[in-house]
Amino acid sequence: MPAATTPYPPASFSVDQRRVLWVLWLTYGSFYFCRNNLGVALPGIQAELGYTKAELGTVLMSLKLAYGVGQFINGQLAERGSPRRLLALGMLASAALNVVFGWATALYFLTFVWACNGYVQALGWPPTMRAAANWFPPLQRGRAIGIIGTGYQLCGALTFVVAGWAAQMFGWRGALYVPAVLVAASAVHMWFLLEDAPGDRSRGHRRVDTSPAGAPARSWRENSASRPAIRPSGSWRWRYACSTPAAMVSPTGA
Repeated sequence: MPAATTPYPPASFSVDQRRVLWVLWLTYGSFYFCRNNLGVALPGIQAELGYTKAELGTVLMSLKLAYGVGQFINGQLAERGSPRRLLALGMLASAALNVVFGWATALYFLTFVWACNGYVQALGWPPTMRAAANWFPPLQRGRAIGIIGTGYQLCGALTFVVAGWAAQMFGWRGALYVPAVLVAASAVHMWFLLEDAPGDRSRGHRRVDTSPAGAPARSWRENSASRPAIRPSGSWRWRYACSTPAAMVSPTGA
C-alpha cells in the first residue's frame, strides 16, 4: 500500500517564503521610525515654539485616534488592493508627512499633519497581514506572523536611538528628517523585493508552492472562491424539520 501523502506544509519555509518573511519583517518594522520618533523631538519643539505639554500631548493623541480610524478603513482596502502598493503608499506618505511636520510651526497644523501621519501609518499592518496570508498556509502562518511581530518591537526600540542621535546632531527636526529617509529607503527595498502572492510574476521571482500536498499555490482569494458552499441536506426530513417548528422538538412531529 503506498504511503499516504501528508496534508501538512513543510516544517521549514521555502527560499521564497523566507525572502518574503524578512521583507515583511523589515517593512512593517520601518513604519515605527516615523511613528515613535516625535517623542524625542518634543523637548526641542517646546523650547523653540513655546507650546505647553498639554498642547503637545494633543498632537500625540491625534496620531492614535487617526490610526484607529485608519485601521478600520485600510483593513477594507487591504482586502481589495495590492499589499505592495498600499505599503509603498503608506511608507512614502508617512515619510513626507514627517518632513512637512518639521517645516510647520502652527499648533493646529502640527496636529493635523500628525493625525494624517497616523492614518497613513495604518496602511502598514493590514497589507502586511494580507501578504502573509497569501504566502503562508494556516499551519505556517502563526510562526510567520510571530517572526514579523518581532520586527516592529526591534525597530520601535531603535527609533529612539536613531531619533535621539539625529536630534542631537541636527536639532529636533533631525528626529523627523532622518527617520523619514530610512522609511523611504525601506519602501524602495520593499517595492523591488515583495510579491503580493506566490502567483505574482511581475517581480521576476520564481513561483513558490505554499499549498499542502504539492497543490498549485493560490492566493487567499482563490482559496476562498474554491471552497464548496455549505448547503443543507436534500432529504425530506431536513426540509420538514426546517419548515415545521414542532418537528425541531420531535422528529415525528408529535
